[in-house]
Amino acid sequence: MMPPCADEAGVAPRPRETWIDAARCIAMFFIIWLHTGKSPAWNSDLVGGALCLFFVFAGYFMPRQPGRCAARALRMLWLWVLWSLLSAGLYMLTKQGAVWSWERLLGWGEGAYNTPLWFLRNLAVYQLLVAGMLALRLLPRHAWIVVALLAAFAYTCEHSQHITLRFDWMVAFVLGAALRTGTNPETLSAWLRSHALVLTVAIAILLVQIHVLPLLGRSLDMSVRVCSLPVESLAYTILYSLAAMGLVRWLPRVAAAMAASGRSMIFCYITHSFALAIFYNHPQIDFARNIWVPVLLLVVLTLLYGALTRRFPRAMRFLFGC
Repeated sequence: MMPPCADEAGVAPRPRETWIDAARCIAMFFIIWLHTGKSPAWNSDLVGGALCLFFVFAGYFMPRQPGRCAARALRMLWLWVLWSLLSAGLYMLTKQGAVWSWERLLGWGEGAYNTPLWFLRNLAVYQLLVAGMLALRLLPRHAWIVVALLAAFAYTCEHSQHITLRFDWMVAFVLGAALRTGTNPETLSAWLRSHALVLTVAIAILLVQIHVLPLLGRSLDMSVRVCSLPVESLAYTILYSLAAMGLVRWLPRVAAAMAASGRSMIFCYITHSFALAIFYNHPQIDFARNIWVPVLLLVVLTLLYGALTRRFPRAMRFLFGC
């Protein structure tokens, strides 16, 4: 989620790859649209890929020192608790007769109010676990073995992410860490560009199988399962990346504008549901037809993030930046 920081020796960070931030912005658009409650059914598949993309990049830019990784995890936990307190307070103020509960306080469980906060909790837990793996020297040398083992035991369950702690997305997080082993953003970008056509065709065939074969199977009274959720989410993640790279090449100004929002993704992810809550019961807003709502919200939250960063640079850097 966050770019690499300058290390303690004062070495400057690598230049940002615009397509990475643009891909985050595209993914955030579909997440906000889904959370309006009126997006098309097919958007849920795209949101699975968006979450996968966020966790892959979070693992990719994760510190490689156990201490720094653990420190970032503790900061995520603090951010989760802080915003959960705000969420619980708003719930009590806006819901007449609401009963206080620890689930609302922590944004975890059946009674949670602001469900997107599960992302911060999971991100913190993943980073704590990876900090332990780094300390035990399982990472980065054996990163791909760890990814294979996690993928073999990955599971999905009937409970939502905000109700219980699930480890589905840890595969994507550690995959990002594995991709960083022996690579850097420039080499990753070059590899994606050189294989863009092959990847697009392969993913198109895969997604056709995922979505078309089950329909044919139901028409023939047959049960057809062709893919697991992690594989489908990873396919959409690659498509987000390729689409962002295409924007950088063909519409560089649009990509640059989107990248500005991509740099504030943690802030946008945390705050967007609070902003949407204002409009949920508004009689004149139809989210199904007005897809300008996620576009407008991304712009507004990005400008707010920029203004707060200029006014409170240290606090914003501590909470949402490096």
